[in-house]
Amino acid sequence: MLSEKELDQYAALARKKLDGSITPEEENELSNWLQADDGNDLFIPSAFVASESELKKRLQKSIEEEIHHSAHRSLYKKLLVAATLAFVVVLGIGVWHQQSKNIQASVANGDSASHDVAPGSAAAVLTLASGQKIFLDSAGNGLLAHQNGVSVSKNKDGRIVYKGASNTVSYNTLNAPRGSRPVHIVLADGTLVWLNVGSSITFPTAFIGPVRQVKVDGEAYFEVTKDEKHPFIVTHNKMEVKVLGTHFDVKAFEDEDIHSVTLLEGCVQASKGKSSVLIKPAEQAQFSNTNDQIHVKKSVDINEITAWMNGKFQFGDHMDIQSIMKEISRWYDMDVAYQGKIDVHIGGTISRYVNVSQVLALLEETDVVKFSIEGKKIIVTAP
Repeated sequence: MLSEKELDQYAALARKKLDGSITPEEENELSNWLQADDGNDLFIPSAFVASESELKKRLQKSIEEEIHHSAHRSLYKKLLVAATLAFVVVLGIGVWHQQSKNIQASVANGDSASHDVAPGSAAAVLTLASGQKIFLDSAGNGLLAHQNGVSVSKNKDGRIVYKGASNTVSYNTLNAPRGSRPVHIVLADGTLVWLNVGSSITFPTAFIGPVRQVKVDGEAYFEVTKDEKHPFIVTHNKMEVKVLGTHFDVKAFEDEDIHSVTLLEGCVQASKGKSSVLIKPAEQAQFSNTNDQIHVKKSVDINEITAWMNGKFQFGDHMDIQSIMKEISRWYDMDVAYQGKIDVHIGGTISRYVNVSQVLALLEETDVVKFSIEGKKIIVTAP
């Protein structure tokens, strides 16, 4: 089977082939790879395969042959589900242009085309200390504001950058609403923050005093500039994360029972009430919404935690449908309703940059859940 690195490598060459920018050497490399194994063209755009039905048939045959000697049907099901969802692991390529009509017809009894929802736009809003709101999708690049000696600018990549120093404490809030896109900000101390959709962060324009403190609602990933004399603190209600300089993810959505802090690098002290823990890289501190207990989960899949930053929905094989639908509802700004009790778990990786009908159609390939779309509502039912 292809590794993720190999998949990314040949997907990049396939994209160049489609847009005409591929060099003769690269085209020869891609051609040799395609000819080396009849199954390789399953992982690249539809320009290289006969049809959607043929693609599915060949993929299923490949998986069946690979696990033919397995005595466990449950393993077969997991592999088949993972392989089916892998149809869109290659981001931004042309396969969905060919399939879109068929996929749309498979959701909401053939009527999803009129109700389909596209991925969100870059609709983040920056609220200054004065109350002025800057809508980042319409704001041009360059200087956005001056605040007590601190400049706020937007660079060509859409990143919001704070520079300067001030003796006055004033606070700004960056909000990435449901249905928008993640946004990237550089705080005045050089700390990098990625803010997920449905989230907000409140922070000082310049850090003054013994600590650097910000407040998060929702999810944010931090790469904190090291400063042993000024600890960096992230708060959410009674939850507090204290670091000196490290990389970590905070997830604290109000509609979820468990909030978490996942460490990628360095050391983090996570606290709530009288409870406190130190976590190591690849560990996750989990906080209950109803009490002060903290549970530490070992050996977390970091790729799953940070998938949202890389344009992916990535569901571990343990993820229940309710958690999956919360991510989808925030990304597409849609409500979700359930008909009956549905207790299923699905694993796989799907691009975030396709219409919601395409995501739902791929989830339906598991044969454990069905969806329909009514306006801005997704209805989940058993098959």
